[in-house]
Amino acid sequence: MLRLLELAQELTTDGTLKSIAYRDITEAEIFEATEMLIVGTTLNLVAVREYEGRTIGTGRPGPIYARLGEMLVNDIDTNAELRVPLF
Repeated sequence: MLRLLELAQELTTDGTLKSIAYRDITEAEIFEATEMLIVGTTLNLVAVREYEGRTIGTGRPGPIYARLGEMLVNDIDTNAELRVPLF
């Protein structure tokens, strides 16, 4: 999750996102969101389509999800210094 936040900073540089923050959010903010993402270790990044029976954004994965997903896959593939060595 922390690495994805670092990668997302690039999206503030090109104006895709206004800012990046790690904070609590309200349910009202969830209902107003154009995209909502879940970050984890098994699936890495998942777009949320619906919350409490309400559609998030268009109900489909959006452009931020696509860009961050590409950035994360590229980082995993090419950023060897951050990989944990396996025995």
